[in-house]
Amino acid sequence: MNEIIKTDIIKTKSNKNLLTMQIKRTHSGCKLFVKSDIFEDFFSKNGIYQDKLMTNSDSHEVYKNNSSISNREIYRKLNALDDSLINSDGYINASFLRVKGISQGVTFDLSGLYSKEALTSYINSIKIMTKELYEEFMKPQNQSIKISIEEG
Repeated sequence: MNEIIKTDIIKTKSNKNLLTMQIKRTHSGCKLFVKSDIFEDFFSKNGIYQDKLMTNSDSHEVYKNNSSISNREIYRKLNALDDSLINSDGYINASFLRVKGISQGVTFDLSGLYSKEALTSYINSIKIMTKELYEEFMKPQNQSIKISIEEG
């Protein structure tokens, strides 16, 4: 059984690939494939963190979290290095976005039983969170301020 549950490509409004994700269910659990140039570029500026993201027998170096992320809920999801993909409260783990090499694409082997509904919900939650993270903290901004003084 190698059932592809969902493949999603999340794009920016300028049509750049923000994140490519695929979840495939296997006999031993799931395989999660992720790829993103934008997230690697964003997190790589922070340097390598001492801890690693562990999945089954794999160990992945991760970049430090960006302390400028003021949205505490997103910050917590990005810091969940020791949590499962989805915990019993439905809380999602997005720490894979900080993995070194994500720009080339990284596959994670995840043990455990996940329903098709839970995996589809997970990808949909990641879509919402990554778009919010990009819009709030990463999207290039072009703002101009005009200051004028009226003389009387």
